[in-house]
Amino acid sequence: MADLNGYELTHKKIMDSGKANFLKDGYERANLRKICKDAGVTTGAFYRHFNDKEDLFISLVDPLAKELLGFYNKFEEESFQNIEKNCGEDLSKINIEGSIESALYMC
Repeated sequence: MADLNGYELTHKKIMDSGKANFLKDGYERANLRKICKDAGVTTGAFYRHFNDKEDLFISLVDPLAKELLGFYNKFEEESFQNIEKNCGEDLSKINIEGSIESALYMC
């Protein structure tokens, strides 16, 4: 973290604190004041980085959701290509590999 500028460091602290609080308390029970306290920032600093708690949550979840959709799209495309080429002979293999790769990503 030494090579982050002040803005980036504050942003990372808020993101890390938000992630920890959302995982511990869930979205509804996560408290913006506690997120800020745990990050060591003021609520004013928070609002320079995010519009609200929802914006922070979306910033944390969106990259993961896009990655998972990427896995889904990749294996969906392979499945359709396989159906066209081989009448579905290897479709189950592609689906199994896709499920395994997705599950391993989550670990």
